[in-house]
Amino acid sequence: MTESSEEGEVFPYAVTLDDFIQEITLSNGDKKVIYHLDFSTKQENLPTTIVLNIKDNNDLGQAIYLTSSEGESAFYPISIKTIPTKKLTIVGDDGSERAVAVNTRVKIEATHDNADSMALIGKEGYLFYNDQGTISFALAFDKHHLIEYVQIEQRKNDTEQTKDNTEEDSYYQSILLAWEKQQEYIDSIDDPKVKQSVQTPHAAAVMEATRLEIIYPEDVEVIKESLQKVLAGE
Repeated sequence: MTESSEEGEVFPYAVTLDDFIQEITLSNGDKKVIYHLDFSTKQENLPTTIVLNIKDNNDLGQAIYLTSSEGESAFYPISIKTIPTKKLTIVGDDGSERAVAVNTRVKIEATHDNADSMALIGKEGYLFYNDQGTISFALAFDKHHLIEYVQIEQRKNDTEQTKDNTEEDSYYQSILLAWEKQQEYIDSIDDPKVKQSVQTPHAAAVMEATRLEIIYPEDVEVIKESLQKVLAGE
């Protein structure tokens, strides 16, 4: 979608954020509006999934969530800005490089506690429309390569049992991993007083479930069920 500024400057490759706003149908028939898109890559040794949320619960109102195949995750606030046309070389799923033109920049900003587990604060990514008619997000994890993440089509209706099972298993594994990692950390502490002062596995699981609910509000009930299974030791 071509955009232009008040000064008449044209941005032919700009991505409209309206494309992030989608209405989905829940299993009970209710309609719900979501404000995020999911992106993925097959490249190894990188986060496998990225979620960009344009209506997030932080000071900037926009956020990026990155998740690895092992379930490790990170969150950063972001700012999205239309910029003059920029030519880039990106790396696709098959490892091949191609040139693209962009007008929409995503900058990764600092969090309140300055946590930067993936060393991404200050780095820039770019949104653009790909040849498949969906949106791609290219992010630089180093100084030399912009990796393309391709939009994952959102579920329009969550009544399909196969998809429901897949989502539930994914949420369960993510919450379970948070519980297990915190338990392993506690087990590694020798000082009893320190052990009593750290976060419990129960709290870690609840925090992970809350994080997932923020990203995927359309799946709140599924996430809650997954949390209860973890807490019950199932």
